[in-house]
Amino acid sequence: VIMEALALGRPVISTYIAGIPELVSSACGWIVPSGSESELTGAIREALTVDSQRLQQLGMEGRRLVEERHDVRTNVRQLQKLLAAALKPDANSLVKNAV
Repeated sequence: VIMEALALGRPVISTYIAGIPELVSSACGWIVPSGSESELTGAIREALTVDSQRLQQLGMEGRRLVEERHDVRTNVRQLQKLLAAALKPDANSLVKNAV
């Protein structure tokens, strides 16, 4: 849901759990410690009171990050390169096996 919200240009509020900090930072929303009611409350208050221009900036940055890091076409190309490199015979191992 976080990635979808960012892809739609919406800033998000989330917690430091698992891989979430890879997606969410102060550049595209608010990230707070898990279980911290006071910090979550502060982030919600800030999100509700921040000016619309700042919300738009956060949203645009979130969308840019998702497009840059999680675009399926880019990820497929990277995976193809990794698989091709893994399938290439290692010149050194060929020489060792020939001896």
